[in-house]
Amino acid sequence: MTSQGLFYDTLLLTELPLKGRFQQLTVGQFGPQTEFGPGDVGYLGGRWWVDGNGNGYMDEEDTFFLCPLLGPGRSAP
Repeated sequence: MTSQGLFYDTLLLTELPLKGRFQQLTVGQFGPQTEFGPGDVGYLGGRWWVDGNGNGYMDEEDTFFLCPLLGPGRSAP
């Protein structure tokens, strides 16, 4: 999480339809990353979207899934 400077393990549970709120997941230097993690305002409990077509907004061409972060976070990948 870029806001916390921590790394988390996770577990992919299921893909989701484009319904509700999602937090964007991008690819960073050490793999997938996002701005907010557990305890941060803006963390949505593991409801993620990946911008599959690169247009910068959520639409039907993107991927939506439930993948909660497992704590505690750690300082190294």
